[in-house]
Amino acid sequence: MSMKSDPLHLHDTIVAVSTPPGRGGIGVVRLSGPQAKAAALSLFRFGHEAVARDTVESHRMYYGWVCDGDARLDDGYLVWFESPNTFTGEDIVELQLHGSPRVLEQVVRICLKADRDVRLAEAGEFSKRAFLNGKIDLTQAEGIIDLIDAKTDAAARLATQQKSGKLGELIRTGRTVLAFWLAHVEALLDFPEDQVPEIETEKYDGDLGKVQTDLTELLNRSAHAWVYRDGLKITLVGAPNMGKSSLFNRLLDRDRAIVSEISGTTRDVLEEGVDIDGVPVVFTDTAGITESEDRLERLGIERSLKAIAEAELLLILLDSTDPASTLTAFHASLTADAREIVMTKPAIVVHNKTDQSGLSERREAGQIWLSAQADRGVDALRQMIVENYRIADRDQDTPMLTNLRHHEAIRQALAGLNQAIENRRLGLGWDVIAHELREAVEALSAVTGESVDADLHDQIFSRFCIGK
Repeated sequence: MSMKSDPLHLHDTIVAVSTPPGRGGIGVVRLSGPQAKAAALSLFRFGHEAVARDTVESHRMYYGWVCDGDARLDDGYLVWFESPNTFTGEDIVELQLHGSPRVLEQVVRICLKADRDVRLAEAGEFSKRAFLNGKIDLTQAEGIIDLIDAKTDAAARLATQQKSGKLGELIRTGRTVLAFWLAHVEALLDFPEDQVPEIETEKYDGDLGKVQTDLTELLNRSAHAWVYRDGLKITLVGAPNMGKSSLFNRLLDRDRAIVSEISGTTRDVLEEGVDIDGVPVVFTDTAGITESEDRLERLGIERSLKAIAEAELLLILLDSTDPASTLTAFHASLTADAREIVMTKPAIVVHNKTDQSGLSERREAGQIWLSAQADRGVDALRQMIVENYRIADRDQDTPMLTNLRHHEAIRQALAGLNQAIENRRLGLGWDVIAHELREAVEALSAVTGESVDADLHDQIFSRFCIGK
């Protein structure tokens, strides 16, 4: 089929290196599509055989050599997976070779010049084909990329659970129920003369109530699950010489920022991620927010304000040795624009330097007293930061929403469903109820991919690396 009659290019055969860039013990070149086997066999010689074979058995490994004409490039294994029992639903061949970037690049080039309609795969195209061929739904595809990007064990377990299809199954079950009743309601409205059976209202109410409960519980238990995918962004703020860089280093458990008594040492924004009890946290150390005539320091302050605006939580550092160092005084020291940003953010107030003030390390609601320099009270701060975001191990086997796109779609679905239930309680007509049910069905369809446009497909799969 030509490119013009195949706008998605699904009849092309694609090739790419599927292992990470760089040197390694093993490197894999993957082909998928109707010409995958023929292209691979044209460059592979089995063991010490002089000529190419015409066929191989599916799901069996063959040892041999990848050749460029008569020249041997590398020895390794060829495995052919016959469609439809493959990841993409198409014929797949994997050439498992040594992890030399140069050799893998050469193998891809040979495949491209094999004159068998083979082209380089786009980012995420193997997974996209699996989705388009019905092997996975969109939640599973997004679970794959989340697993690749997982920064903690807990994040990996949540991604694996999503990749398994449990979330998609839950969503599809609810969608099927709502779509059934929507079809029944629309049949009553559109074909009143055809004697469509009346709706069994008791069963209707029970079915919609069950879906409402399932979606509500899903949202409630997923309130903070997005953190495991995107990371909890925390910015340290305060006047100069409050000990922000010292605390930043303690929280990371290594020296990342320069610590000095000289005011304005931090001129740029420093960002670093760390795992706290399974929660991926991204800390940002910022320049002290103050008036300055120094051009470089002013630039650092501008970047600090941007980091504050993007943070989910602030650590506001005060000096426990100075009675004038209060939260009110800190807010008053800010410009109007900076104050508006800071005061709209959730924050933990950190009273630092207790080793110098003689105060004891302790914590209260939204406040903590510690010494970053002496490393006292820092562990308590770590626990304070993540206590609202932890997900128990037993809950990681339950479907959750770690993706903000999914969150929004489920909220929309639940809003439509709630309104449909309320309209029925108020005795409104089925035509009004049908509109709300339709919105709920469409929102659920967007999660699993039954009704998602091509632009969103491209946006999602572009996050994948080439070869996946």
